[in-house]
Formats: sequence, C-alpha cells, structure tokens
Amino acid sequence: MSIPKYALAIFAYNIDQSIEACLNSVLRNGLDEHFTIFVLANGCTDNTESIVKILQAKHSHIELVSIKKADKCHAWNKYVHEIAPEVETHFFIDGDVEVTPGSLWKMAQLIHADPRINLVGGVPVVGRDKDAWTSRMYTYGRVSGGLYTMSNEFLQRLKSEGITMPVGFVGEDFLISELAKSLSDFRQFNRPSIHLKIEPKAGFSFRSLSKKRIADYLQYARRLIRYRIRDYELSMLLHRFEYFNGIDLPNSVQDLYNQTKVLPDYYWRGKFTPIDWIAVYKIRRVVSDKTSRFSKIFN
Repeated sequence: MSIPKYALAIFAYNIDQSIEACLNSVLRNGLDEHFTIFVLANGCTDNTESIVKILQAKHSHIELVSIKKADKCHAWNKYVHEIAPEVETHFFIDGDVEVTPGSLWKMAQLIHADPRINLVGGVPVVGRDKDAWTSRMYTYGRVSGGLYTMSNEFLQRLKSEGITMPVGFVGEDFLISELAKSLSDFRQFNRPSIHLKIEPKAGFSFRSLSKKRIADYLQYARRLIRYRIRDYELSMLLHRFEYFNGIDLPNSVQDLYNQTKVLPDYYWRGKFTPIDWIAVYKIRRVVSDKTSRFSKIFN
C-alpha cells in the first residue's frame, strides 16, 4: 500500500446537494493513489454524512470525520491540531465547490518548487465577479477559502505555536493568508508576499445564484450579511493587533467582541443600510446588547 503524500480537508455543512460532485472532482484530479480525503462534516443535519458514507464504502481514500459543532473555523482547528497526518502537502477545500481537472497537481508543484512558500491559492472559474475576485487575490496577497494548499512545514509550525482560528469567525481564508506571510508581524496585511502564491491554472467552480430561484435571493442576502460581519470582524482584529503590537488571536468571536472597546453601531449607509444594520445587530447580540432598539426587528 502506498504511503499518502497529500491530505485533503473538505469542509461540509449541510451540503447534501453538492458534496458528491465535490468529492468526485477531487478523486479524478490526478493525485494518483497518494492521498487521503478527510470530509469534516461539522454540525450536519441533512443527508451529507449519509452520502459521504456511501462514497467511503466505494473509495478507500475517503474518511468521514463527524464534528458536532457547526463551525468552519472549529473544524479547521480540529484538522490542523488533531487530524492532519504527516504528509508533504495539505489541501483545504469547501465542500460546495468542484475542483477543475489538474488543479491539485499544479498547486502541489508550485508549493514544492520554493521552500519559502507556505500557501498556494486556486482561483474561481465561474461567477460574474471571478476576474475582479482573482485580481484582488493577487493585489492583496490573499487565498480563497474555496481552494488552497498549505505546506506541511507551515502546518507543523501552526501546531507547535498553538495557533487556532477564532471559533465563529467569518473569513478564515483572510486570516490564514496573513498568517502565511508572518506569524508575528501584521504590517504585511493586504500586501503580496513571497510566502503566498496564486496558481492561475488551478481553479474551482460553484453553482451560481439564479434570478429565477426565489431561494437564491435569500441566500444572496445571507451572503451579504456574512460579508459585512466579516468586514467588521477583520477591522476588530486589526485594531487588536495594533493594541498588542503583534498577531494575537482570540479563542472565539465572542472573546473578540467582548474585548473590543467600540463595537460597530447603526449608521446610515445608503442602499446597504438594511444589510449593515442586520450585521451590526448580530454582532451586538453576541455580547448581550439587550438595550438595542432594533432587537425586536431582527429577532
């Protein structure tokens, strides 16, 4: 039996409509026989785990990991600190995307070509914003959470230094991008780095939202709210790093919110005001802001 050279962490939360396609895209991606796929099913209440078990019975490369808590950062921490085996390269993939043929091999080649590289990101190949999205990845030195790969040396350093993602945080891809540049200096935020590369020939696709599907409108609204929460959380982290004069990560977003001197408040932001206020409310609710005059509206 061949010794695995690659490990893949696939994040799965209630994605029974897409997990099979994701796994099949990985299985036919040209890594030969030298890989193990860990499906991190976190807090699933649909048929995701049942589908993975059926595929697991057919493919020895697949391992189902059931995690009670529904949180991507928590699942990321479990993989890095408890599950990740000693292999050459680790891939991180969202279970609602499909990896384009040859992408994983291209990413592995790039990260092995230069020992200074800690992280390599793939690019989106669908969506109206894909070109602008890809441009931002190059400009700011940032991978996408949909598909990226990490050297084993960097993962082991994260483990040895006890670095974990704040549980409940929105935007672990931003954080891991910045940690790949430096574990001690926040001044490289939003800048390219020799320690992080983007592989333009490695891509991932996903189902685009449709104007014809009513459910997609709600999904789009939820996505906008998450993006706004992410922006606020990143701003809080930057202020925290400035205060501590280095990268200091809280254990959870609740700790982040509680330790923030000034929480975001309700301001008029033009057409985005409703989205912004819902995001603000969700943040302030975590720290028991029962005095908010908007609590009855968004509960």
